[in-house]
Amino acid sequence: MSTHEERQAVALKRAARGELAGRYIRAEVKVRPDLGGPLGGPAYLHRYGAAGNQDTITLGEHHHDADGRVRTLANEAIHRSGYRLDGGWDDVDACTLRAPLDVTAEYLDFVARRFGPLPDPGELPDGVAVHAMQRGRWRVWYRNRRCWDLTWQPRLQDDVWRLWGGPQATRMLASADNPGELLASLPERDAEIQARATARKGY
Repeated sequence: MSTHEERQAVALKRAARGELAGRYIRAEVKVRPDLGGPLGGPAYLHRYGAAGNQDTITLGEHHHDADGRVRTLANEAIHRSGYRLDGGWDDVDACTLRAPLDVTAEYLDFVARRFGPLPDPGELPDGVAVHAMQRGRWRVWYRNRRCWDLTWQPRLQDDVWRLWGGPQATRMLASADNPGELLASLPERDAEIQARATARKGY
């Protein structure tokens, strides 16, 4: 393992420890009718982690108390982020709910992909070669004359692969849920670039 790879491995382990330490362990819903008018006020979902971290999600406006509508919005927001209630809501008062949190199996799968072994770009089309640049990013060559960047981003729902081109590969050209679709498009993209270059020369 090279020095660069060793540094990347250390950084990845550090990030994994930070993710584990920063997981949210409890949630609180607070409705603030005093901040609105006759139609009610905003509701907020606060999430707290054991490391002292926290975040806040707005659950919309025009609420008078922590009714079923607020609970539904809070449950949906918690689930979208890969968490679930570890039990049920505790009614502190008419405008406040509290509950312990735990991660879902889907979230654990996401974490395993995020910090685990990298996915393989798969079978390469004829004339295509790839070279790993950094975690989740590959330089892709077609017939050793033109290059793009291929990136992979793990996400809670569906991971996404992106193809980048232009100066320093800073312009996203396409995205897909697998690398094969993007790599298969390279011969056609190369032909289009070659055709435009020929047209500019007036051939």
